[in-house]
Amino acid sequence: MSPLFLDAFLTTLVNDFTTRAMAEANSQSTVRNYINVMMPGAPMRYMFDHWLKTSASDGDLQYNSMTGNSYSYSNGSISGVGVKYHSYNNMLVPHLFSQNVQLSNGPTSISNLLDNMLVIRGYGTGVDGHSANSAKQMAPLGGVPSLPGLVADNSSKIFEAVQAPARGSFSSFVSQKGKAVNVLPINDPLKTLLVGFSKPTSMEARSLKDRNADAFDKAKRNLASKGAEMNTASKILNASLANAEALMKKGIGNLDAYMQEALPRYQRIVAEAVRSLNVDSISVNPIVAGSDLILNGTGGERFNWGIQSGDVYLFGPDYDMRNALTNAFIGVYAEGLAMAEYVINENLAQSVEIMATSLYNFFVPRVESSSGYKTPVGAANLELILDMHATGSHTNVFAFNAYYRGIAAGLLELISKLKAKNTFSNTLIQFTSDFGRITRTSSTGSDHGFNQMVTSAISGAFTGGPYVVGNVSRTGLNGDYAGTQGLGASIRGYNQKGRPTPLAPASTIAELLSVDHNPYSNLAAPLVKIKDGKLEYEFGKGAIVETAE
Repeated sequence: MSPLFLDAFLTTLVNDFTTRAMAEANSQSTVRNYINVMMPGAPMRYMFDHWLKTSASDGDLQYNSMTGNSYSYSNGSISGVGVKYHSYNNMLVPHLFSQNVQLSNGPTSISNLLDNMLVIRGYGTGVDGHSANSAKQMAPLGGVPSLPGLVADNSSKIFEAVQAPARGSFSSFVSQKGKAVNVLPINDPLKTLLVGFSKPTSMEARSLKDRNADAFDKAKRNLASKGAEMNTASKILNASLANAEALMKKGIGNLDAYMQEALPRYQRIVAEAVRSLNVDSISVNPIVAGSDLILNGTGGERFNWGIQSGDVYLFGPDYDMRNALTNAFIGVYAEGLAMAEYVINENLAQSVEIMATSLYNFFVPRVESSSGYKTPVGAANLELILDMHATGSHTNVFAFNAYYRGIAAGLLELISKLKAKNTFSNTLIQFTSDFGRITRTSSTGSDHGFNQMVTSAISGAFTGGPYVVGNVSRTGLNGDYAGTQGLGASIRGYNQKGRPTPLAPASTIAELLSVDHNPYSNLAAPLVKIKDGKLEYEFGKGAIVETAE
């Protein structure tokens, strides 16, 4: 770093810390850290957070096998798929939450997420489009900040917002205070972010302390001159300056050590969760489609075993699907989690956007092209893309239970590291995607559910969960998409008439983030509020209604 650049950088940094100290002294900055995890393509989420029946009072659902989360068996062979629940704190949640995963500190139940979890369901845009719907959930109202922009506008941290990898048109960052998002490469995001903090490479360079002493001393002298009325801000600034000096002395020298430990740790934890077998009602018994079905079927049940991977593939005969996960992993998720852990715990950024993409390396020794039903294709490591039109019900249960096990394990590991630094209580983690999915009655796949969206939030700011808001219809679209599948419905007394739009979850998330002004609330009130460390329903708990309105 050149002396001229360093002087300019330090001047900016000192001004930033001064502003931050004043804001903190006047209790003007209360916004929580925000981590957004996007799953591009819109995977089905019934196994994870697209909850349908959550209590006995909801009654029986109209069954659609694409919403299933477990297998049913007859004489040791798979006979179909079903829905299995786990009960937690008087709430019915998917079977996934009864499972355990291995973290760096030992085995942990996925149910540990539930105490701090809110599900927001039953909203939509009425309009198709992957990227547009993804961006709409982050920025649902023109002329006002997006959710990441709101956090950045309320932030006094060195980097207000970071995103890795780039989301392109799937994202919308809008700030009213001229803040910008730092878009980083996923292969080395932290070094890219902190390049300005690197140590001098020349041995002849003056020590960092000597080179910057004048700047820091000047700031301290200016503060001292302000008098006793600025005593609180003075203490805050002095502490901030000391922290800044330590950070700059450290430079990025600790990043290699951190990444050498953190990235493999997250990769291992997520991969082990994905690849785990002997899961009750899923992978205890062989997962096999018989040769009669595969070789002689002409459609229908044959496509329950379909795989969406660019082209549509079908399993070869008598292959035990449990062998498919040996080297499977979730794209870019571990990298994003490692980055999020560092920037939140090091107090570097307030808004962090990461991604979890396809399930990669889903191995099949022989697959068949759907265009040539009986034409064998060689062994393949398939990418199970998240826009899963032709991933059938039977493949879905096994493959995406594995996917969400990985999602949950990585999330739990991140939370454990945030708790260790006392940052989880001031952090909210939101899971978003393009939209939900409308599930085919035929069990052969699913399509774009832009009127049955869902998002979830996990935060240490509240306990007493799980919580669920938003109403869904007991009926689907009937015909090709019959059955209960999360079609959004109106909320009695709410200030949006009919099916809520993405304004409803955005307003709710903004409320939970504790931003100084919620720009969405006049059009869509928050569905919950925090009171005494718990969530209070403003318009009642989410329910199943007979028909969508």
